[in-house]
Amino acid sequence: CSSSLHESYKNDLSLGDDYPAPRSIDGKCGAVLVTEQILEKTGNKQFVNEYENIFTKNHGSLKCKELTGDKKKCNDYIGFSAKYLKEKIKKDD
Repeated sequence: CSSSLHESYKNDLSLGDDYPAPRSIDGKCGAVLVTEQILEKTGNKQFVNEYENIFTKNHGSLKCKELTGDKKKCNDYIGFSAKYLKEKIKKDD
């Protein structure tokens, strides 16, 4: 989850190759961690709390272990996060 979301934005936003692995920070979902990283690296840190609140409201938790009862849901978290990022930051197309 974290690698696919990171790769989607990596070149357009000059993110480099480093991204957090799932559960590597406070047990959070990889899609959450990468979304937060992208928001911070693009100068949109002010949206991190909003994103966490909306993600939790929609999915019940930020923690990978609590979200992965059904592995198919991981794509939902990636899609949700990608949509949020698309609304908040602009990629060079």
